[in-house]
Amino acid sequence: MFDQELAGKMAGVSDRSIATSIYNSMVRVLETRYGSEQTQNSLNQSVIPQTRYIEVKANDTVESEPAGPVKKNNSKIDQTGYDSLIEKISQKYKIDPDLIKSVVMTESGGDPKAVSHAGAKGLMQLTDTTAAEMGVEDVFDPEQNIEGGTKYIRQMIDRFGNIEDALAAYNAGPSRVEKYGGIPPFPETQNYVRMVIDTVGSKQKYYE
Repeated sequence: MFDQELAGKMAGVSDRSIATSIYNSMVRVLETRYGSEQTQNSLNQSVIPQTRYIEVKANDTVESEPAGPVKKNNSKIDQTGYDSLIEKISQKYKIDPDLIKSVVMTESGGDPKAVSHAGAKGLMQLTDTTAAEMGVEDVFDPEQNIEGGTKYIRQMIDRFGNIEDALAAYNAGPSRVEKYGGIPPFPETQNYVRMVIDTVGSKQKYYE
């Protein structure tokens, strides 16, 4: 309490001589009550900031981490449960299997029975129209669903020539990508493309 009162009085006084006078008055009061040695120690601890030292040995060096690229955590795409199917089908369509794994996890979380509010179904969330166009008879069959979804992504890659627009077309439809000349200005689609690619990590080639 005394420390707060002393600090408040000293902070509010601009005249240095007045501040000194207040300080000396307080010292005398405390010396009368506690003795000079204890008072001085108390004031030193409360008023004078304590200097802290860190011991550094002669052969110690302080280093910071280099600003390298952020490592991607691919744990999500390693847990689809359908890796062997994805590997086989991705090889057929010459697409990086990690990309297809990322699409599967982003679309359905690896649930072969998933159905969206818009009616998209299965691991890669195929609409009925897309499933029919890709020759998928049972959208809830993991192999057929992955085959249809991967085949469709391959078509979008060949159509637009880059992975970003291909993924945007997979999410929002190719007509919208053509309309806007690239990724449409829809937050859902923009976030979708970013999420799929970020999960995979930066690669030189996502397809052949």
